[in-house]
Amino acid sequence: MFVRLLLLAGVLGLLVNAPALRTLKPAQTRHSARTPGSEPLGTALKTCRDLRVSGKYYLSRDVSSTGVCFGIDADNIDLNLNGHSITYGTGGGTKPTPAIEGHDCWSKANPGYEGPCGSEHGGLEVHGGTIVQSKKAAPFSPVFGFGQGSFDSAPYIHNIRAWFQNTGAQFYNSNYLPAGARIENNTIYDNVTDIQQPGQGMQSARSAFQGQAISIGQNAQNPGPGDRIKDNRIEGSPQGGIRTVNQNSVISGNDISMNATYANDFCVDVPANNTVVTKNNCHPRSGRGFHVNADHVIIADNIISVIELKQDPEYGGCESGGTYGVQLEFDSSFLSSPPNGVVVKGNTITATAEACQAVGLRLTEMTPAARNTFTGNTIKTTNSGDAHDFGISTDSSNNAGVTISGNTFDDQYAYADGEWDGYSFTIGHNTWRGSPAYTFAALDGACDPKQDGSGAECPSSARFIDRLPNKVKCGPESAATVTIGPEVTVCKPNQ
Repeated sequence: MFVRLLLLAGVLGLLVNAPALRTLKPAQTRHSARTPGSEPLGTALKTCRDLRVSGKYYLSRDVSSTGVCFGIDADNIDLNLNGHSITYGTGGGTKPTPAIEGHDCWSKANPGYEGPCGSEHGGLEVHGGTIVQSKKAAPFSPVFGFGQGSFDSAPYIHNIRAWFQNTGAQFYNSNYLPAGARIENNTIYDNVTDIQQPGQGMQSARSAFQGQAISIGQNAQNPGPGDRIKDNRIEGSPQGGIRTVNQNSVISGNDISMNATYANDFCVDVPANNTVVTKNNCHPRSGRGFHVNADHVIIADNIISVIELKQDPEYGGCESGGTYGVQLEFDSSFLSSPPNGVVVKGNTITATAEACQAVGLRLTEMTPAARNTFTGNTIKTTNSGDAHDFGISTDSSNNAGVTISGNTFDDQYAYADGEWDGYSFTIGHNTWRGSPAYTFAALDGACDPKQDGSGAECPSSARFIDRLPNKVKCGPESAATVTIGPEVTVCKPNQ
């Protein structure tokens, strides 16, 4: 028995460290030796079933199901997988069948799960085992799926290992639940490559964030205690790692590595106020870091190492803009006014440009009607191909409401750039290292009425308070005024 355990441990080690995420296979479950009387408290389960009575349950063997394995249709259920495994969706079909799910019987279309239903689902805890999606499982069958229903509290999911790969599958998907989910210490192997419903385009699918490994949706800016998404390991994902619409959430200690082929590909997307994102390690094979479009968000003490590969079919290669370490954006479809009170501090950001552009800090569509701070960050950008790298990039923005000071920049092509739809900013009191080709690249469209952005900032201007080399790259259409220390450069279009 001891030899067998060592062999299985070796196999697991190879799987976890394998460089090709798409080839990861579920390992056999390791069962610890038990002495008589050492079983957990509660009701032993030998098969999948609908759980309709509150209490403690534990698996006494590995189980599988043609569709849903466990329906949660009573409050205060503790489901201990007890070191065993669940394999779900072996019967195929077209209607989504999560491994573990809960929804009210009146809710037929949303979430549309094929499985049991009930009227009570709160106080759920699931922990301590492995869940594997069958390759026959129906599309959009998450590991955990919770839809509209009578939830007096959100689930607590911890110490689960999960493998899934079918179209639209996610580790955790919930809609219209109370805030307060706890998703902690899970290991997630997301081998999904397609997130589109039949007839749905790529833009529609990624705009709905259907490719997030952990997705807590609906009820935008939902108040309450917030979610706790901590210490998870996420490998893979065709779009992103974590997204919750609940205010006051904490996202910390997670290790996230996507291999994105869809846009909006962030390790963490933050659309809810008062979210704290801290001490995460974001290192996608292809993807972006953190995206903020909410108020009073803190992005602190994270390690962010990003690159965008030329593998986004929607854009025919590189996603527009390339990769970003941290992006602060005013998206008016989510907010009525620009993000305010955002603090980005103490992060270590590395952004690499190869075929696609790389940016450390990105500001998009911002206006002066906010007060946001970027400070104490260390940003290093490089390029090794045809694309350029920038410590700071801004577009369609007046950045008077954003203070960027006390940071350290080390860049290869340019410390900063301003893009097609215009910009206006003043920056100073930072440490500038390296010897980039340019201090600033003025790439605006000179207020061309054919510009793409609705929030164009014209005329464009950039001012550096710190004394830096007066090296300005004027794009062919730029009419920007660039001030570096005492020196002023005025770009002239078509020259």
